[in-house]
Amino acid sequence: MGLQLGMLGVLTVAHDGRPLELPASRKVRALLAYLAMTPRPTPRQRLCELLWDNTADPRAELRWHLSKLRAVVGAARIRQDEDCVRLDLADCVVDAREVQRHVQSGVASLTASRLRELQGFFRGEFLEGLELDHCPAFTAWLVGQRRSFRDWRLALLEQLAHGSEESLGHIEKWLEVAPFDLRAHERLFHALARRGRHRDVDEHLAVATKLFSAARLDCGGLRLAWREATAQRHRKRPGAVAHADEQAYDCYLMGRQHLSRMMQHGLEDSRQAFDRAVELEPGYGPAWAGLATVQAYLNEWFDAGRGNLERAEQASRRALETAPQLAEAHAARGLVQAQLKEHDEAAREFEAAIRINPYLFEPYYFFARTAFARGDMTRAAEMFALAAQARPEDFQSPILLAMTLGALGKPDDAREAVRTGVHRAELALAVNPRDGRALSLGSGALLDDGQPERALEWSRKSLELFPRDTSALINAGCVHAKLGETDAAMDFLERVFALGFGKRDWIVNDPDYAILAPEPRFQQWLGRLK
Repeated sequence: MGLQLGMLGVLTVAHDGRPLELPASRKVRALLAYLAMTPRPTPRQRLCELLWDNTADPRAELRWHLSKLRAVVGAARIRQDEDCVRLDLADCVVDAREVQRHVQSGVASLTASRLRELQGFFRGEFLEGLELDHCPAFTAWLVGQRRSFRDWRLALLEQLAHGSEESLGHIEKWLEVAPFDLRAHERLFHALARRGRHRDVDEHLAVATKLFSAARLDCGGLRLAWREATAQRHRKRPGAVAHADEQAYDCYLMGRQHLSRMMQHGLEDSRQAFDRAVELEPGYGPAWAGLATVQAYLNEWFDAGRGNLERAEQASRRALETAPQLAEAHAARGLVQAQLKEHDEAAREFEAAIRINPYLFEPYYFFARTAFARGDMTRAAEMFALAAQARPEDFQSPILLAMTLGALGKPDDAREAVRTGVHRAELALAVNPRDGRALSLGSGALLDDGQPERALEWSRKSLELFPRDTSALINAGCVHAKLGETDAAMDFLERVFALGFGKRDWIVNDPDYAILAPEPRFQQWLGRLK
């Protein structure tokens, strides 16, 4: 069995299943952990800066600590020369490395048994209790690792919470790890409601409200999630045939899955699902709002001039007729009016949606995009920031916020926003490596974050997955434009703008296109857009 290192909790070392006693020195343990998580040889200078930066003879300290480490892992495992040190873990099992390897390849591709196995590695937080005083470089590394492993654990739990008989237990574990994660509370409300445990739904609301109140957090999102779950209580007998309204709700949920991503293949699936929902239940306001939104997206980027805007306008009116107090209906109506150039009316609808439900993502996001397209960068930045708060997993709003802050001359704030966006996109790809929107939009953010190789890799992958998708092509064009590769950028954009797809107002205000503005072809395309 060889050596086993347990790092997802208090650090443990075992050999062939037999626990080994670790040295009392916390820095020996920290050195072991750092080398175990670093597959390449580490310069001695880096290790000295990490753990002994303020000592009289850092290299002597490193030699002494390595001698103590040999007694734990064996001298043969410590490979070193005058400059570097490496820990040979060829026949070892390191729980943290196993989780890292599998999650980075994509949680969605993992089997249920593998998900359970990886989740089972977690006994606590990464290197629990191994904080060191007066070692800022090690502390920064430790905090970053803990944040990553916490996010990966939540991604595993969220995936496990989908659909299995054991999902309730995984949701409860999710809440144990992240007690203020609104998505976990929402999932628990729905899981309990589906099982007919309505009293438990109400009791969880009461307990969660006390928890949020004690932490001085707003409870409005909890109450909204509770209302949505209780509104769909199924009072039919087990095994009974679903009624039309229940089938419509299922179609509505299917439509919502792809609505936040502006990728054509997903939006077409959403349109079909919403169409089916309103066919089953003609008075179903949320489905009409969803249909209006998807038609507006398709009009803007994919099917201009093919009747989508007219259908979006009709659906948005129907949404307000059937559900005048539904925030989603007002947000959808505002989106349509913005595309009709009725900007003042659109703003009033967005504001109405926010008054009805200040926790809803869409009105902030639509309002922000509309303000950006009009050149109102101050309002756009405000709304993108609120959208990012309303949906903590959304990567689009912080990435677009970064671009807006850059236009406002706030580079430090823009840098922080772009890093938030990249981190969220990485989490989205850990769940679904085929998320074309995360790859395409995230590629530009990576470039802004000083990672050109990864930016090009993400852009290439999005185009390999969706070679004709407008979002993938436009963002590829923007990446090459920012790299100064004008010809390549123009080739990508020609496949979109020359067909009349795109939003002229947005393009005029988007700094990514600035380098292309002098190009006659670019100006010709721009003249064709609405």
